[in-house]
Amino acid sequence: MTEGSFHDTDTQAYTAEDFRFTQKGDTLYAIETEWPSNREAVIHSLGRTVLGDRAKIGSVVLLGSDSKLAFDQREDGLHIQLPEQSPGKYAYSFRVLLN
Repeated sequence: MTEGSFHDTDTQAYTAEDFRFTQKGDTLYAIETEWPSNREAVIHSLGRTVLGDRAKIGSVVLLGSDSKLAFDQREDGLHIQLPEQSPGKYAYSFRVLLN
């Protein structure tokens, strides 16, 4: 087997710290691969230290959930308080409106 192949068995499992992103206009979609046990998602790449004055977070919605989410953009990342129940089993998508 070659290094980095598709069938590499040495890769680590995803954690609640892992996100994937896609963006359309001022809307960023952040896909989390694991539900955090403490019900707080932290997206480090959306913190004030990284973004500076370039973007502020206007709203955060957990797709598939009717729960209103509390969030706080701190120096170390965007902290999102999650509902007790996850809306799915495998991955969780947040719609983040950037101002």
